[in-house]
Amino acid sequence: MEFGRFDFIINFGLIYHLKNLDDHLKCCFKMSDEIFLETVVCDSSDPYKVFYVKENENKDEEALEGDGCRPSPFYIERIANENDFEAERHFTPDLNVNNIFGNNLFFYDWVHKNDESLGGWGQRRCWRLKKIKK
Repeated sequence: MEFGRFDFIINFGLIYHLKNLDDHLKCCFKMSDEIFLETVVCDSSDPYKVFYVKENENKDEEALEGDGCRPSPFYIERIANENDFEAERHFTPDLNVNNIFGNNLFFYDWVHKNDESLGGWGQRRCWRLKKIKK
């Protein structure tokens, strides 16, 4: 499927609702030279680690196919690199979202324990991905 070319793709909060992560990212890499990507991740430094999780397909805000994924941050960076993209990490505390209606929601500056935890919805990472100019 062709959608054309875009100056910049914002991929925020979508990845963890997809089962076919690699296909989705490769499609994005073909459509733009710059991508902002934010997602829930598992706690692993393994560049091949991705967990598939069952989601409620009856809810509009969850996976339409019923399964989502929780890749490791290094998985995202490996796929980007394999497609000639450089991954610029943004894992700083100024991105954290705290105490919305009494809930601690999203954390980007957490420290890896490599325990393969899924971290609920709060364990997140984000990157600016840029096509490497050759």
